[in-house]
Amino acid sequence: MAITNATRLADFGTGIGTDGAVLKVDNTNDRVGLGTTNPQNTVTVGAVGASGTSLFVHGDGRVTGVLTAGNFSGNLTGAVTSSGALTVSNTTASTTTTTGALIVSGGVGIAKSIFVGEGISVAGTITYNDVTNIDSIGFVTAGKGLRATTGGLIVSAGVATIGAKLSVAGITSLGDVVSSGIITADSYYGSGANLTNIDAGVAGVSTTGFSTFKDVSVQGITTFSNLTDSTSATTGAVQFSGGVGIAKKLSVGADLALTGKQTISAQPAFRASLTSNITSASGDAVVVFNSQQFEQGGDNYDTSTGIFTCPVAGLYMFIASCTSTAVHGDKQIEMLKGSDAIGRMRTANDSTDYQSIPLTVVQQCSANDEIKVVVTLGGIYGSTGGESQHSQFMGYLLG
Repeated sequence: MAITNATRLADFGTGIGTDGAVLKVDNTNDRVGLGTTNPQNTVTVGAVGASGTSLFVHGDGRVTGVLTAGNFSGNLTGAVTSSGALTVSNTTASTTTTTGALIVSGGVGIAKSIFVGEGISVAGTITYNDVTNIDSIGFVTAGKGLRATTGGLIVSAGVATIGAKLSVAGITSLGDVVSSGIITADSYYGSGANLTNIDAGVAGVSTTGFSTFKDVSVQGITTFSNLTDSTSATTGAVQFSGGVGIAKKLSVGADLALTGKQTISAQPAFRASLTSNITSASGDAVVVFNSQQFEQGGDNYDTSTGIFTCPVAGLYMFIASCTSTAVHGDKQIEMLKGSDAIGRMRTANDSTDYQSIPLTVVQQCSANDEIKVVVTLGGIYGSTGGESQHSQFMGYLLG
C-alpha cells in the first residue's frame, strides 16, 4: 500500500509503528518512541541496549521532575542543587587531589557532620572553629605536632606514648608515668606521696632549678650541686621552711650561724662533788669527786677514778670549784688533760680558815682525752649529809 499523507495521519489514531519507523506513537499506553517501535516509558529514545548518543539537545533543557541516568558525561556549569541524598557508587580510592571517585577542583563547604571510612590526608592547616570532642577509633597522627592553646590535653584512659621529648611549660597533672629516660623540670609541685621504687626503678631526681617538695623519702644519697652560699634562712642551695631532724652526725664545711637558741639534747655534761677530805700529804693526789649529781650525753665521768673522758672532739669548759681544808699554809690545785696541766689555781694564806679555790678552763679536746683535778699543795674539803657541796668538779661541751 502506498504511504500517503492521509494514511500517515490515520496511523496517529491507532499509533504509528512500522519496521524502521523513526517515530512510534503508542496511543494505548500513552507512550512515544523515537528510534524504537517498543517504547517502555512515556518517551523512549533509541532501542534498548543501543550505544551512542540517543538524545542531543542543542539548546537549554529543563526537567521539573526526576532526571535519572546511568551516567553523566560532560561538564556541569552553574549551581547544582540536590534536596535528596547524592550517591557516588564509584569505589576508586584517593591518593592525591586529582584521584578518587569524587574530584573537586575548588573548596567544599559542609554544613553538618562528615564521616570518613578510611584515612584523611591534609596538605595544609586544619582549623577547628568550635570543636568540643574529636573522636577517633584508630590513631591520630600529627606530623608537625599537636598544640592546645586553651583547655589543655586530657588523656582519661589508656596509655599515652611519646617517642621523643615532651616539653611542658606550666603545671602538669599526670596519672601513671613510665619513663625510660630522664624526667627534668624547672620545678616540681605536689605531695610526692606516690613516688615509689625510686631506688630500684629510677637513678634519682635531677633538677637544675628551684624545686618544691612536700613529703620526700630518700633511701640513697642526695647530692645538691648548687654552690650558692647561705647568709640567712631564705638563702643557699637548700632551703627548708620548717625544721630539720638529723638522726646522726652533721658536718658543716664553713661557718655555722644560729639566730635562735642552741639546744643539744645529748650534749655531754656532768657535775660531781667530794664527800670526804683529801690532802697532798703523799704527793700530787687525784681529787676523786665521788658523788655525781648530774650527767648527760653518756656515762663519761667515772666516780671511782675522778676522770672525765671526752666522748667527742670539741671545745669544752671545765670548772673545779673547791674549798680548802682549814689547815695552815698554801693550797694549790691543777687540772690535767692526760698528764699535761691545762690550768692551775693557788692561794697563799697563813691562816687556818677555809679558802675558796676556783679554777675554770676552756680547752679544745679530742675524743677520748681524759680530764682530772689533782691537789698539789694543802688539802681539799669534802662534805656530806645536809651540808652544801663545798668542792665540785663539772664540765660540758661548748660545741
